[in-house]
Amino acid sequence: MEVFTEQLVAKKLTTSSRILKALTFISAGLLALIFFLISLVPGSWSFIALFAAAGVCYGAWILIKSFNIEYEYILTNSDLDIDKIVGKSRRKRLISLNLKNLEIMAPINENHKRELENPNVKVKIDARASDTNTAFFIKIMQDKKGLTLLLFEPNEKIIRAVKAAAPRKVLDT
Repeated sequence: MEVFTEQLVAKKLTTSSRILKALTFISAGLLALIFFLISLVPGSWSFIALFAAAGVCYGAWILIKSFNIEYEYILTNSDLDIDKIVGKSRRKRLISLNLKNLEIMAPINENHKRELENPNVKVKIDARASDTNTAFFIKIMQDKKGLTLLLFEPNEKIIRAVKAAAPRKVLDT
């Protein structure tokens, strides 16, 4: 039986991210206004200043879009892929796991604090929307990267599918 499920999780903006986004918008607007006013002055610089104003607006738009981050969890049979999508246009594969190598999957809580603070973990990937109580972690041994810790927020469908792939390795508490 072939299993395929996917989930899209939008990362929530922190207060510092919101402030940085607003400052980017304001400073780009002011800089574009200055370049536009310079372009009104007759001379050889007016054409260049107009292009600079347009460039500032485009750069600010790209930068502000990059604050929108989503994570996509894709489970196909016993393979779990986690992608990071920036600005709804750029996709990067964060990790690809074979659940046959799974050591443990459990909720993030006080019961598993020792697992989360393991000094032998070589790679730690945080693909959560925020620091919520619904988050889980996966600890897995990878051939090239070593012991890897993945923090993510799977829905019930993905949790059931991982349980089907590795029933003794998934803990509920």
